[in-house]
Amino acid sequence: PKDVILIIDRSGSMDQDGTNRMANAKTAAKLVIDGLTSNDFISVVSYSSNAESPNERLVPAAYTYRRLMQLYIDGLVASGGTYYLKALDKAFDVVAGSDTDDYGSKCNRMFVFLSDGKPNDDIGQFRDRINEYKRTRPNDMFFFIALGSDVDAAPLRDSACATGGVFSSVKDNDVMGLTNAMAAFNKYAALGNANAATPSTRWSEPYVSEPDIWGRMV
Repeated sequence: PKDVILIIDRSGSMDQDGTNRMANAKTAAKLVIDGLTSNDFISVVSYSSNAESPNERLVPAAYTYRRLMQLYIDGLVASGGTYYLKALDKAFDVVAGSDTDDYGSKCNRMFVFLSDGKPNDDIGQFRDRINEYKRTRPNDMFFFIALGSDVDAAPLRDSACATGGVFSSVKDNDVMGLTNAMAAFNKYAALGNANAATPSTRWSEPYVSEPDIWGRMV
């Protein structure tokens, strides 16, 4: 089980002619959400000059909530600036409220931060804010994705180095590459499980075996 927080840039540059960044980010994010199970928890934060989320707490990644998150993503419109700190603060508000209410997977927690440009606010404060958060939750992981063939990847690449995160750079119109980058937390979680001293439980959605080789399930 895991908590996944997708943080998606919806600034004006995401609608740059010919890049399809906003459309591709929507497609990739929805595919990532489809890959979650009802044992996981999800939140989506979108940001530009402001940041917002359709939910104030993490929600179970059951089908109904997955669909609601996907509908929210479909409605995103690119406009405004690129304010990393506002996005981060909103994401932290969601998980803080979830922790206060004792709500979530109580296991792995992954933040996936996507942007196609330099921030309008202070990148140093952005990194400091993440490191401050990690002092109380050192095992939480941050994945930074720079989207665009011509973007300056340094802010996010250097943020990954400064915070112990994972960085990916994805070219324009590479939907599969973007999907893989946004879903990289799955490989990270699997690697952590493989390295654990004691084998961990793996979770899946309920399913019916065809043929019924396992016999009657109770």
